[in-house]
Amino acid sequence: MRRWQRRIEPLHKRLCGGCHLTRQTVDLLTAAGFTVTELDVFYEERAPKPFAADSLGVALSPRPGG
Repeated sequence: MRRWQRRIEPLHKRLCGGCHLTRQTVDLLTAAGFTVTELDVFYEERAPKPFAADSLGVALSPRPGG
């Protein structure tokens, strides 16, 4: 799936406001200091697989009160 996502990502970014199909969201959050406490990774139903991968979760701010 990732191969297809890499192929279509340049067009997808232009058409969909800069959305990256291959961005590793969880890795970026943890690198920024957030702590991911809940995570559900899934494909949306009835959507083409290259566009349907989603991550839904909770990340705690690295700053107290942030």
